[in-house]
Amino acid sequence: MAATKIIGVDFSGAKHDQNTWIAECQLTAAGALVLDYVRPIRRDALCELIMGIVSPAVVGMDFPFGVPTELATSLDSQAKAMPEVWRRVNSKDLGWFKSKCKEVVDKNGGQPKRRGDERYTESISPLNIRMIPMTFHGMQMLHKLWTETNCQVPPLDCAGRNGPVLLEVMPGAALRSRHLPYQEYKNNKGGDPLQNLRNRQEILANLWGIFGIALLNFQDYRDLFVFNDDALDSFIAAIAAAMWAKNPRQFHHPEEDKDLEVAQLEGWLYAPKPQPTPQGGPTMGQIVRVYTGSDGESHFEELTPDQFADIANNVGTGDIIVNRRESPSFSDYHNAPRKQYVVNLNGIAEFEVADGAKVRMFPGDVLVAEDLTGHGHIARSIGDEFRVSLAVPLA
Repeated sequence: MAATKIIGVDFSGAKHDQNTWIAECQLTAAGALVLDYVRPIRRDALCELIMGIVSPAVVGMDFPFGVPTELATSLDSQAKAMPEVWRRVNSKDLGWFKSKCKEVVDKNGGQPKRRGDERYTESISPLNIRMIPMTFHGMQMLHKLWTETNCQVPPLDCAGRNGPVLLEVMPGAALRSRHLPYQEYKNNKGGDPLQNLRNRQEILANLWGIFGIALLNFQDYRDLFVFNDDALDSFIAAIAAAMWAKNPRQFHHPEEDKDLEVAQLEGWLYAPKPQPTPQGGPTMGQIVRVYTGSDGESHFEELTPDQFADIANNVGTGDIIVNRRESPSFSDYHNAPRKQYVVNLNGIAEFEVADGAKVRMFPGDVLVAEDLTGHGHIARSIGDEFRVSLAVPLA
């Protein structure tokens, strides 16, 4: 499988057009993300860059692709999907768009959110005064890309289109899904610069592997990400795009809420499904199977609670073992000592296989270990708490 081009965009609607940043990467056939560069770019140059893509690509962009129904139908009373709204906006100027936004805000007594944004408390309405220029310029760019290329824009009907996937993402929502600082890390007016800096450092200290992707050279850009939150956001957007390229099922889709028709008109913010919280007692969280494939390498597979129930009912012979390990610790490639499931009771475990995929297990998570042959997997204990786990043999 060839490498996939990945681009993350922190989009800006600023008048001087100097604050948009992109992170361009390659997602290798082995599933690792390699950064090519991180740099500022003008909006028209970004559009031309995307139009020139000929290889498989996913572009994660941090701006609203659409507007709430109240505004969409005000702009075009017959609109059923975003492209019709984009076409209308493309023929107008920013002043006209601002006036239309104000009409809707005044009529509703506030700034309505899109249906899909309501699940993210950190999201801001596209009608917010800071978001209006970004939304306007973003939709104009999307009109050009949609009409002049074969780009694909979920959740629109993209039958017959085979160009790059353009995905609406929000770095804050991606960070929140992995229990990382997701609000006070940007250098916004009125914030605490020192706390923002500390939060960016915390994000970078925990970024490796937490999204299930090996980030091979991101440390080369660490100083840039520490001191430039726009550059950091472009990279988080790229990580989200890479996750989509690997498996779109890692994201929440409008079909799951029966909101597809609304989402096709308003747009949809695609955020990774959250990992179980590391705090609290040992409740059932993620269930992951590690097994040996036909290639002799270990691979991960997510299991449902029903699938795990069938497995757990087949208890094998041997001892039920409580393991306690210091953290941090590292165990190089090895096979499972027996077919077993392991319940993580305390601390954080991380497992890695040869294609670069990683899984972090928090208290309450379960690993079904079945890679008895082949290359095996790496195991780590993360943080400074003792990791305690319960291993139960399987038949």
